[in-house]
Amino acid sequence: MNLKIISLVYALLSLHKASSFPLNKRSCEKTYNVIKGDTCYNIWKKYGLTETEFKNLNLGVNCNNLQIGTSLCVSSSSASSPSSSSCKTFYTVKKGDYCYKIWNAHGLSESTFRSLNPHVNCENLQIDTQVCVKTSSTSTTKKATATATSTSNSSSCSTHYTVVKNDTCYNIWTKYNLSESTFRSFNSNVNCENLQIGTQVCVKASTPTTTTTTTTTTKKATTTTTTTTTTSSCSKHYTVVKNDTCYNIWTKYNLSESTFRSFNPNVNCENLQIGTQVCVKASTPTNASTPTTATTTTTTTTKKVESSVTSNASPTFTWLRECQTENNYALSFDDGIYLYDEDLLDLLKRKGVKVTFFINGNNVSSIKTESVRNTIKRAYQEGHNILSHTWSHKDLTTCSSDTIRSELKLLEDEIYAIIGQRPKSIRPPYMAGINDSRVINTLQSYGYSYGILWKIDSRDWENKGDINTILHTFKTGLATSHRPIILNHSFYEGITKEKLLTLVEKEIDYLSSMGLTGVNMETCIGHKVYRNSGEGF
Repeated sequence: MNLKIISLVYALLSLHKASSFPLNKRSCEKTYNVIKGDTCYNIWKKYGLTETEFKNLNLGVNCNNLQIGTSLCVSSSSASSPSSSSCKTFYTVKKGDYCYKIWNAHGLSESTFRSLNPHVNCENLQIDTQVCVKTSSTSTTKKATATATSTSNSSSCSTHYTVVKNDTCYNIWTKYNLSESTFRSFNSNVNCENLQIGTQVCVKASTPTTTTTTTTTTKKATTTTTTTTTTSSCSKHYTVVKNDTCYNIWTKYNLSESTFRSFNPNVNCENLQIGTQVCVKASTPTNASTPTTATTTTTTTTKKVESSVTSNASPTFTWLRECQTENNYALSFDDGIYLYDEDLLDLLKRKGVKVTFFINGNNVSSIKTESVRNTIKRAYQEGHNILSHTWSHKDLTTCSSDTIRSELKLLEDEIYAIIGQRPKSIRPPYMAGINDSRVINTLQSYGYSYGILWKIDSRDWENKGDINTILHTFKTGLATSHRPIILNHSFYEGITKEKLLTLVEKEIDYLSSMGLTGVNMETCIGHKVYRNSGEGF
């Protein structure tokens, strides 16, 4: 009796598991439910199908782990979907694979990959799953693309670079200290989602590109975030969250890929950053991109603020992600001061590394308490930078100008009372405001010159101190830069002293093994991070 119950439960569980392989019911005329002893081979032979036909009808089914009760398609109508009927080449998922890696390796765009594999769950990709990576139409498209992208505008280009294996557009424009928008303006016909080996891309124009600007300062060798949308022509923005992709966003808002990209010409879908704001609805038809900020090759600088603001207003505002000098790195810690920062300072002193703390005044601790003030004072005296992360960790894009002023001034006054310095550098919580001209102009009007972002996000807050996972993310990021600004946190849910100190020590040791030197933010960016005198209010 007990054996029968167990068998029944097993069968029910198997049926439940089978639901994770939905069929394209619109195109399937006949289905078959897997029973004990079945294999994919036996089934396709039984119904007179070839292996390719069977797999086209059952995309996402794992033949190496076929579940009892799974419903398989064994006969389709003539109206089968293109993604199910035209697949010529399959790829078997291996350990360590993820969808981005697969579509990138096979020269597919995300939208093409997903259209070929509508039933594949990229958030839970199973080893041995077979995915479609080539159709009869794919090869034609790729050939056409290769032809279209083989040259740049040679008449205005003085230096070309030839694409080699594993290159991406991101790696190339970073290598040549170009912004994404500058690189794309040099190479308007290059398809970064399907970059072909041997393609020649332009990395230096024969004549300087002219950009109208009201500033006179230009600083070389810093990577910055460029404006993603033309604020004046966008009526609705969306802020990128964890696990977002461009494909998910444009699908969610019923946009075509081309429409989404026309709204967001500078958004890098291959390296979409959490907190980035993208345009999902235009107020008027988009014209040729006219950024709301003036740019140089390597910096993004906002317009001068009108004379109505305070005399201490900053003449420029620049977003930064990397250090100025190769082989310098800048560790940074958000959301403190917190319980373990004294222990962190002990570790940093022992390692001889300077860092930067982006602190709040009233978030996980109060800056008015004596212990917090003592930690801030000690950190500053030991050569670390103390910079603004706002008073209470608010999203500045949701704040009025008066509230932004309060968030800045309350914290700045307390920092000044402790260390005698007023920061002119800030890291806005959630990276909010990087494309918001109102926020940028408000920061600038109150004397802020630099928005400090990051090149590498350790994602310590997300992985709850899982050292191996965090270090994998960390090391992957280092493949793109040898002068990164790195994001860590003084506080996240579940943090312990052991988790914090173990992670930071391993990060420092790994960076040291690469010959990199840890510096504070002022040394990193090559600019003063505090004001010479006075407040901006």
